[in-house]
Amino acid sequence: MSCLDGYEMPSATKGRINHEHMEIENRYVEYCRQLVAGLCSASDPFVNKTTDEKGVLLSVQGVSKLDMPRVIGREGTTIQAVRLLVRNAAFLENARVSVKVEEPAGSQYRQPQSQLAQ
Repeated sequence: MSCLDGYEMPSATKGRINHEHMEIENRYVEYCRQLVAGLCSASDPFVNKTTDEKGVLLSVQGVSKLDMPRVIGREGTTIQAVRLLVRNAAFLENARVSVKVEEPAGSQYRQPQSQLAQ
């Protein structure tokens, strides 16, 4: 049992905390969008934000088929670097943020040769 059981924050404080939290999350959305947009030449990506109990999920959408190899990078190194930058920026604010890139419509995932042989 905690000494704060039954204590409720004043409504003015709740609003201010939620507003600050939303402002911080929006900074991550814009930061992620700028990082990915800097890699794209044929498209203008946008980022959707989803919040749950695990943290914030940023879904990057609108990346063209031509830009997808540049965004993902060889063996996923570029997108891993984007994820690391966004995650570390969020860590400074005590937040958890994940980044996911949505595959463009009509693109085909090429499986590695090792998976095709099975």
